[in-house]
Amino acid sequence: KTSEFEICYEDFNQNEKFYTKYLGDGLRYELSDFVSTINGHPRGGFKLTRAESIAIADVMEKFLAWRSSTPIEEGIVIG
Repeated sequence: KTSEFEICYEDFNQNEKFYTKYLGDGLRYELSDFVSTINGHPRGGFKLTRAESIAIADVMEKFLAWRSSTPIEEGIVIG
């Protein structure tokens, strides 16, 4: 299960690690794809709809804006 992620920079001394609780094991995504296929709306192998992808990009942009103004110590648990 994914419980950590790392932001890597060219200077590895600046790399940052973040830890978070993972809220599932992927089953909900498999079920979503299965139901979409049954209903005749396969997503062409993509796990996200366009709207979901745009929403995730928006969240990432907000995080990066927040992150640039709020220093975090390496190894902090978020969430």
